[in-house]
Amino acid sequence: MLSNTIVSALIRFKAVSSHLRVVIPLNINEIAKQTGLPYSTARKYLVLLEEAGYFRSSMVEGAREFPKEAPPLVARLSRLSNDGVPLKEAIERLKGGDLEEKNKLDEIDNQLKNLTNNLAGISQLLQVELSKLQNVPALPESVDQLSKLRQDILRLSERLDKAEISKGGGFWFHLKAAFGSIFKKN
Repeated sequence: MLSNTIVSALIRFKAVSSHLRVVIPLNINEIAKQTGLPYSTARKYLVLLEEAGYFRSSMVEGAREFPKEAPPLVARLSRLSNDGVPLKEAIERLKGGDLEEKNKLDEIDNQLKNLTNNLAGISQLLQVELSKLQNVPALPESVDQLSKLRQDILRLSERLDKAEISKGGGFWFHLKAAFGSIFKKN
């Protein structure tokens, strides 16, 4: 009877404990091992973080114990300190995020807005230029068309030459003199 009671109690305890999260507080030595920092440095960072209000420690059997959130905060504080950030500023960065990162993000956001505006302006200019191109008369599309156009000009030039010679010069006479190589017969 007693063994049945113990067994049922163990079963109930196992069922209840599987739903509960067991929080095991950490002491300074454990945090120093997890972060790879010397005991004195880990203790210093823990004290600073606790004073800043990141967590509360408790005294158990003469040893200070910290919550599980402490090691990642200590590690981040250590990285910032190693990067040359003063501890006071590093703690502030942990609170409100990295001010330098926020400034960079704001700068990138401004650059993105400027590029978007520039792109809109370029798009409008492109639209204007495309509409202008649509109004340009079509150019000859092939070499044959160019050759035919040249021959037409030569025939017209010859007829005008005959008319101009009788009159003693004129526009076509001077045009032919200026661009004679174009109008030469092959």
